[in-house]
Amino acid sequence: DISGASDQLNATRDALTGNFIIAVVIVYLLLVAIFAHWDFPLLILTAIPLGVAGGIVGLALMNLVGGLLPKIGLLPLSQPFDMITMLGFLILMGTVVNNPIPVVEQARQNLRQRDISVVD
Repeated sequence: DISGASDQLNATRDALTGNFIIAVVIVYLLLVAIFAHWDFPLLILTAIPLGVAGGIVGLALMNLVGGLLPKIGLLPLSQPFDMITMLGFLILMGTVVNNPIPVVEQARQNLRQRDISVVD
């Protein structure tokens, strides 16, 4: 039976995985309340996978460059994919959806006020 820090790490990982799904649902419902529409939030949430992919690439690049630092006389730098990093990805999810919100809102206003087509 696993106990101690390893057991707590697994429990924390399971909790964060569940919390990630709950966070996506809460963000979706908040966006539905803001836009009073069920489809626009889905368009906004398409930014989340791109943000997570960018975060993973950034983490890999940081570890790559951090591994090269000893060659120029500096201490190596490494960030494993641990609980703090997973928490950072939860925060990233909330930050990533902030950019598409004004874009979608401006598009909605253009459709209503200026009678511009969807393509334009």
